[in-house]
Amino acid sequence: MYDIDWRRTTSRQFTAAQVQAVLYTKRASGDWEAMLWLVYKVRPFGREQLELTTHYPLAPWLHTADQQALHTLLCQILTARHWGEMAGGE
Repeated sequence: MYDIDWRRTTSRQFTAAQVQAVLYTKRASGDWEAMLWLVYKVRPFGREQLELTTHYPLAPWLHTADQQALHTLLCQILTARHWGEMAGGE
């Protein structure tokens, strides 16, 4: 994944063991409407005992319909590659 910021571009790599789900959230009210997330496990500071689950936003600049289409496509690709059961939600 490439994270493009106005200051710099960084890249992140995820393994099958890290990725838990591709999550699509949509809220009717509030200050945000819809967001596509990659849910993954991380071990901060290299500690084997400590494992946290966090969310990484995917393509936040896309419109809602495009995020839905991207969610469907990513779920199909990751499931076909046996990356586990990819979940969607609201």
